[in-house]
Formats: sequence, structure tokens, C-alpha cells
Amino acid sequence: MQGLDFPRLCATESVARSAELIADAWEKGGAVSTELVLRTAAGEKIPVEVSTRVVEVEKQPAIILYVRDIRERLRLLRIIEEKNQQLIESIQYARRLQVAALPSLVQMQALFPHSFLLYLPRDIVSGDFYWIAQKGSKRFLAVGDCTGHGVPGAMMVMLSLAFLNQALYDVAEPTPGRLLTYLHQGLCSVFTTEGIRDGADVIMLMQEGESLTWTSANRPLWWFAREEGFQELKGDRAPLGGSTDKDYVWSDRDIPLQSTARLFLATDGYADQFGGPERRKLTTGRFKRLLAETALLPLAEQEKALRTFFHSWQGEMEQIDDILVVGVEVGTT
Repeated sequence: MQGLDFPRLCATESVARSAELIADAWEKGGAVSTELVLRTAAGEKIPVEVSTRVVEVEKQPAIILYVRDIRERLRLLRIIEEKNQQLIESIQYARRLQVAALPSLVQMQALFPHSFLLYLPRDIVSGDFYWIAQKGSKRFLAVGDCTGHGVPGAMMVMLSLAFLNQALYDVAEPTPGRLLTYLHQGLCSVFTTEGIRDGADVIMLMQEGESLTWTSANRPLWWFAREEGFQELKGDRAPLGGSTDKDYVWSDRDIPLQSTARLFLATDGYADQFGGPERRKLTTGRFKRLLAETALLPLAEQEKALRTFFHSWQGEMEQIDDILVVGVEVGTT
């Protein structure tokens, strides 16, 4: 192979690119690099990385080519790609399991006919969840935001759903406060041995006839009524799980509605999203104003308006958290 021009060392598919490499090096007068395929005398093809340097040899410009065999690097990259693909397929299957564990919109609207759901996971699986249940004349709706997102958050979601479903059977007279306390104690018991302080922020609503009761761990309750405008009630400033004392008890609270109103249960992902013309955080204040401005729309149209605004606000910026907003219209006589 000694004495051959460099292009003649290249495999057929790399000849043109090798000529471009040399031309680029002359034009730029410096370092240029690319990947090519060389051919040995025996016809074996070897992928290489070629970089250039322009120097003077006997007062004449010359190009030095540095060639490095990259077969091992490419082999490792293929292994990484295969592992990544296996991981993605595994997470996608986990998503199927998580979606199956969450109620569908049809199921939610069977218990709460006048409602909407805006659910936008940041990753393939989500750390936000919603839960519905019925026991006797009581109907329950909960929205939760577990520590983390992606796979860790999704594992917390599945654990939280399991505890809530079990609580419905174990608690003789379930109320939002009793169910959240049960969930809290369950999470604490699981994580005690490992010293994990992860948990969840959850808001829960119970409707029994025209009676409305709620409780919350770190999430506010918002509602809008024509006569009263936009209203807010603060939840307990205590998350479920390891960072709160295991013996903490959540109490039930009545919702002081005077007329038909639209209630909103949401995690913090929507308000925390960065975007807009100045690429700033949306903020809770702007999110509340958006809820109030769209509260007179039909439920499906409000959900569409919230979804459209979010994507417009986000623009090309990365979604930073899971998004979950539930709206429920309730009436009193």
C-alpha cells in the first residue's frame, strides 16, 4: 500500500468524501476531521477517523493526515444503542401498565359527568396521577404529584394507586382525610427501612349527594363561580411520605359553595413551565388567571384552551415536569 495516493486507500464509498476532506483542509488551512472507510490490500474495510493538519515541508504547504481505527468505538456504540433500545421498549411497556392502572376519561366521566382531564407526561411514564373511586353513595376524585418524574415517579405512582385502592376496602367509613392518612402511613411504612424521604402532594375531593368534602397535602383547591369569581383554599402544608411525621393526620374540610361552580385540581407542572416571549416561568398566578378566563367555556373547550395555551407558551423549550389538570363542575340547590 506504500506510495499510493490517499484516495486510493479509501473504500469506494469514501473516495469522494476523502477528496472533500483534503479540499476542506486546504481551504481552511487547519484541522478538519471526518469518518471514512479504508480498504486493505486484502480487501478488508476498516472504519477510521481522519483528521488533518496543514504544515510546511521544505517551504511548501503539505497536509498531514492522522488516521485512527474506530472499529472498537463503533462496536461499543452499537452495544449502547441496543441497550438504549431495550430500555426504551421496557419503559414503553411500563407506560402501558401505568395507563391501564389509571382510569380512562370515560370512567372518570361516569362518576363525574361534568369534568375534563388534561394529562401530559413529561417522559414516557409519569410521576403525576389521578384516581377515582366509589363506595356506596360516596364518589372520590384525587390528583397527585409524586416525587420525581419518569421511571422513579412512575414507581411512586403505582405504589400510591395500590395504597389508595387498598384503603377503600380497609377504611370502613372512607373520607378524603382518612384515605390520605392511610396513604401517608403506607408510604412511610414502605420507606422507613431505607430512609427514603420521597412522597407525594395529593388533593382529594369527595362528593356525596350535594355535600362536598376535600383535603389536601400541599396542593390548593381552586374553583370558579359566576357569583363569587375565582376562589382558592389552601391545603395542609405537609406532603405525604417520609418528610412528614408518620402520625400526621389529615382532616376533612367542607367546600363552601353557594351555587354551581367549576373546581380545579392540579399538580404544579403547568405553572412551573418555562416559555413565552421571555422564556420565563408561567407562574401559579398566571395559571390561575388562565383558569378564571376560560372557566365559562364548556368543559371540553376549556381543556382544549388550556392545552393549546400550554403548547404555545412552551414553544421550543423542553417540558420540565409532568402536567395534570382536572376540572369538575358541581352544582348546589
